[in-house]
Amino acid sequence: MRAILIHNPDAASGTAAGETAVLALLRDAGYDTAIGSLGDQNWEKGLAADDIVVASGGDGTISKVAGRLAGQPAAIAILPRGTANNVARSLGLLGMSLAQLIESWATADRCRVDLGRISGIRGPEYFLEGVGVGLYADIMARLNATDNAGIAHLETPDKLLEMIAILRHGLQERAPVPIHGTLDERDISGDYLLIEALNFPFIGPNLKLAPQADPGDGQLDVVLVPETARSALDVYLARCLSGAADVPADLPVLRGRRLQLHGVGGCIHLDGITPAAGTCSGSGILRIEVSDRHVTLLVPSDGIPTTPRRQPTGA
Repeated sequence: MRAILIHNPDAASGTAAGETAVLALLRDAGYDTAIGSLGDQNWEKGLAADDIVVASGGDGTISKVAGRLAGQPAAIAILPRGTANNVARSLGLLGMSLAQLIESWATADRCRVDLGRISGIRGPEYFLEGVGVGLYADIMARLNATDNAGIAHLETPDKLLEMIAILRHGLQERAPVPIHGTLDERDISGDYLLIEALNFPFIGPNLKLAPQADPGDGQLDVVLVPETARSALDVYLARCLSGAADVPADLPVLRGRRLQLHGVGGCIHLDGITPAAGTCSGSGILRIEVSDRHVTLLVPSDGIPTTPRRQPTGA
């Protein structure tokens, strides 16, 4: 069986030494190996159904690989080597060594995971973790700016705490803004500090905003934070800073398949990406929905606290 290790030229974890070590582990486990690069526009062409595409890195690498494999049968195997590791955390993949994870693939379940799709912006079409507007998206755009490179590229747990502290400070200063929208034709228009349409429970610096989110149920968990929920979000962020993040946020959440937002001002984030300037327009309509395409993830059968729809192993 072939395992294709995907190189992400933008990721700090994608060093030559790190990739060499992963390739050695794959060969020791009996896999034929190859390397693909996210910088190559054609690496996913010609994949066989029984190939394993190895996303070794953080959430950004996993999301980019998933977007390129939308609707393809080849399974994605995750080796979490990032800072937040939200996808791996949601699927119960943390706490195992890389060698143990690779060994587990032989008996792993093939889990069908939804991809989200967004229209109304220029940039990536598919997302894996979530899409949002408001406080978190605007803070992300600031942190990703070139004058904040020291924070944006810090790859330690301190980065997560720093991001949470910045979010909490931003929350204290932020005023809610009017947003017009519908969720499966239900009117959800109102004044909001934040709206997040999530496929997974966690987002950003390990914020568990949608604890019941299931990435395989065909639904998005839409977190809505109006002025009346400001205090609840502040309490949660304070708890995260104090090291008590195990208790999830107690925020209003609605579930649905199609979210439409009108006249969104400020910035938008897709997973960990804030699209380039010019995409954050207040004049358009954002359509955010569960796509009819999905990806397949290899997940140890005993390690999924959030349980996506499963396919039999080998499907």
